[in-house]
Amino acid sequence: DSKVVIDTGSGEPGVVVKPGGTLNLGDITIQNPGGDTVIVVEGGTLNTSPDTTLTGKDGTGVVEHVLDVTAKLSNITHNGPSYVNSGEAYSTTLTPEAGYELPDTITVVMGTELEAGTGYTYDKTSGVVSITSVTASVTITASGNPIPVMLTAVPNTISGKVLKAITPVELQVTGGSGTAELSITAGTLPAGLTLENGRIAGTPTETGTGTVTVQ
Repeated sequence: DSKVVIDTGSGEPGVVVKPGGTLNLGDITIQNPGGDTVIVVEGGTLNTSPDTTLTGKDGTGVVEHVLDVTAKLSNITHNGPSYVNSGEAYSTTLTPEAGYELPDTITVVMGTELEAGTGYTYDKTSGVVSITSVTASVTITASGNPIPVMLTAVPNTISGKVLKAITPVELQVTGGSGTAELSITAGTLPAGLTLENGRIAGTPTETGTGTVTVQ
C-alpha cells in the first residue's frame, strides 16, 4: 500500500497516512488519496523532494513520500502502480500487445541507469520487472518487437482431375495483428480455381498446371 511517513520531531512514533486517509498537524493537513501520490499542505510549505519538508504555523515535520514510477512503453502494457514508497521494492509485469513480443532487454533508470541483474531483474518469458529497493524516481523504457508474419499453405502442392473439385488449400497466417487480407501477387491459378477467404478451392475446368505467389 502507498503510505506517507511523518516525523513530527517530537520523538513520537511515526505516523502512517494510508490511501484515503487524512492527518491534521495544527494548521497542516496531509491527505493521501487512494490511487494517487498527491500531498496537500494547508497553511504551510511543501518542498517536493524525496525528503519533503513541511513548515506550518504550529510545527514542522519531515515526510518520506512516495516516488514516481514512469513507464515509457511502446506496444507494451504493464500492471504496476505509478508510485512506490521510498526504500521499498517495486514490481510490475510487462505484457506485449497483439502482434508483438517482449524485447530481450529493457532500460531502467533510477537517478542513473541501472545494471540488469544487479539493480533490477527482468524476465522476458514472464515479463516481470523487479527492483529490490527504490531510492529515487524510476523510469522503465521498453518497446515491443513485431512478431514476424508467416504464411503457410496446407497442403502446399495439390493435384486433381478436370471437373472434379480439388481438396481445398488452407492458407494459414501467423504473427502480426488484425485480419489478414490475402491476394495473388504472381502467377495464375488453373481455370476453375479461386482464392477466397484464405483458401484456394474450386473445380478445374481444363487440364494444366499453375504456380502462384500469395501475400
